[in-house]
Amino acid sequence: MQKPGMKLKQAGKEALDALMRRGRHSVRVLKRARALQLLGDGWTGVAAAGAAGISERTVWQVRGRYRREGLEAALQERPRPGRQRRFTPGQASQVVAPVCSRPPDGYARWTLSLLVREVAGRGIVPQVGMETVRELLQRHDLNP
Repeated sequence: MQKPGMKLKQAGKEALDALMRRGRHSVRVLKRARALQLLGDGWTGVAAAGAAGISERTVWQVRGRYRREGLEAALQERPRPGRQRRFTPGQASQVVAPVCSRPPDGYARWTLSLLVREVAGRGIVPQVGMETVRELLQRHDLNP
């Protein structure tokens, strides 16, 4: 048996209507807002999911967040956990600096392995891999 829709507060209805009229948000936010509107109009979760173009699970998550935390939390995503960057901005500039200078004697250019040894030798970070250095250089639009 499907659960019927839910009651939306008047302020929530008005905020959702305004949000949908403006349409200057990400598609994810607009789909969640549409699902909440449909639930507020008495639609079931399955029907709201199909009409909004999102999964049933997303509808139930949005509905739960709306009830627990309010409209803003229901529409927006929480920050996703991720690994911290290996280099601080200061350390990153210390890694990039050698690439802009002359390579060591006996080398025509800086290679990734040479740069990794240089970073470890200077003690910028305790340990770093070639892929991390390559990604850092790519973000700075550099090719060693």
